[in-house]
Parts: sequence; structure tokens; C-alpha cells
Amino acid sequence: MFYFIANIHSRSGQSMKAWEKISHRLNEREVSAQIHMTRFAGHAVQLADQLSDQAAADFDRCGLRSTIVAVGGDGTFNEVINGMHDFDKVNLAMIPLGSGNDLGRGLGITNKDPLARLEDILTDCHDRERAAESESRVRRMDLGRVELDDGNSRLFAISCGMGFDAAVCRGVDHMYMKGILNKLHLGRLSYLTKTLQTILSMPLYRGRVFYRKEKGRSCLEVENMIFVAAMNQAAEGGGVPMYPGANAFDGKFGICLADSVPRLLALIMLPGFLFRMHKILPGVHQIETKSLQIHMEEALPVHSDGEDLGMHRKIRITCLPGKLRIFI
Repeated sequence: MFYFIANIHSRSGQSMKAWEKISHRLNEREVSAQIHMTRFAGHAVQLADQLSDQAAADFDRCGLRSTIVAVGGDGTFNEVINGMHDFDKVNLAMIPLGSGNDLGRGLGITNKDPLARLEDILTDCHDRERAAESESRVRRMDLGRVELDDGNSRLFAISCGMGFDAAVCRGVDHMYMKGILNKLHLGRLSYLTKTLQTILSMPLYRGRVFYRKEKGRSCLEVENMIFVAAMNQAAEGGGVPMYPGANAFDGKFGICLADSVPRLLALIMLPGFLFRMHKILPGVHQIETKSLQIHMEEALPVHSDGEDLGMHRKIRITCLPGKLRIFI
């Protein structure tokens, strides 16, 4: 059984035509599927919650896992994983239609044709032989969990950041020009514009970053922190490789932290990341860890998978190894 959660508003509505093709193909092939369209922000969370119950019931009844298919951008996928439960009883697949698609690139899902990706996913879950073939393409992917100082928590698949990158995500979400740029296929320009504005005006922060090592725990004192990002995938923000070696299947995060970088030098930090010059950029720290805590003297913006989580002083980020069964 397939459960589709589709956001046709990703890429500022450009996904509508792609979805019409997908829907037509599902009808043409008479696929056993339920189709659910998101109507508002957070709706995919509610839908995934309901469909996880149905998928778990499918598994308990016949021993075969149903597949939830997230159709949309990185934000849609983030909502879906935050609504899911009984992760062992359901598979998750994605058809990337968003403007960023960091997750799809990170997982090697590079089909530009959504119909080709759909055909890649479709397998008759009631045919045990073909279901076994499908299961061989399912991998156990790590997820991250961020716990906020207001008691809330959130799962993420790509990254969780505090400071500059979160401020950029927040600013882009509120940019009037974002929709126009997406329609012109210039979505990355919105990130570049907001990046330059933010890096020239954003204050710097003091605090401590605690992270777990193989033996014990370490603490990094930060005096003028620009940002800290826990990367489950190599890139965020539409393809910026914050931690090129990050791997969503190794049970740990790649941490990228920038501290005490002169303002003018910070302007070349982003191009430096694009050319993978992290190790020679002054003030840039690269760390691998399974968990970290960030304690700042004042509240900073926080994001998970590019979704604004508000302003917080303290957060805890933990890797959940192999949490998600994802169809590659």
C-alpha cells in the first residue's frame, strides 16, 4: 500500500504540473494508493501521524510494510518525519519537487523527472517476491533530534543550525521576493541575497558548545560565534557543503562552527565553503560527534531542515542512528 503526502505549493506552485503527471500515472497503473494533499503549514505532520497508524496496522495484519511517499521539498519531508511514529513498521520514500532539494542530492536521488522517480518507487506491496526486492533498496538512515529550551523538540533529516544559517532561513521565509525568484528558477538567489544582508548586520554571540567524544565530553568556548550547524547531510541552504564528509548512515553528525571570524573575512566564508576550503578558513571548526549541547548567553535563531524554530539560548542535538527506513 502507498500513502502519498503531496505539497503542490513547493517551488511556489511550480510543482502543480509535476503532480498532475504523477496523479495521472497512478491512475493509469491502477496503483493501490491513498493520496493526501497538504493545505497549510504543518498539515503534513498531521497527515503523517494518521497514516503511520494505518501503515502500522497494515504491517500487523499482513507482515508487509506500506510506504509513505513524501512529494514536495525538504520542508515537506521534515514535516512528514515529525508526524511519523512506529518507524520500524513503515518505509518512507520521497519525490523531490522543492527548490532546495538538499536531501535528495545528499541521498543520490537525482531524478529530475518526477515520473522516473515514481516508477522507481512503485512496487506491488502485496506481492511478497517483489516486496522483498523493494526491501533490498531500503536503508536505515540516521535522523537528528533537537530539544529546545521551551520543552519542545523536532526531528531533522538534513541539518539543525543555530545563529547565522538559521537567521538566513528565517529571513528567506519572510522574503517578498522569494516566490518571484522561485518562479524564475532563481531560488538560490534568495539565499545569496539574504546571506549577504545577514552576515553584514548580524550580531556575534558568546557561549559554550559541549560535544561528546569517544572518551568523555569536550567543551568549546565561543566568544564571537557566527553559527553552529549539526549536519546529517553534507549540504544545506540549496547546496552549500557545510560539512563535506557528513553521512546520514554513520551514526554521527558533522559539526561546522564559525567563531571569531572578522566581518569582512566572513564575506568570503560562503565561497570558501562552496570550494570546500573549510580546513584552511580561520575560525572554522569541524567536529564529528553523536550529540552536542549549545549554551549561549542570549537567544539565537534556530532552524531544523531550514524550518524556523524561533529564538533559543540552550538546545541539545542528538543523533538517532538508523531511525528511518528510507527507500533509495
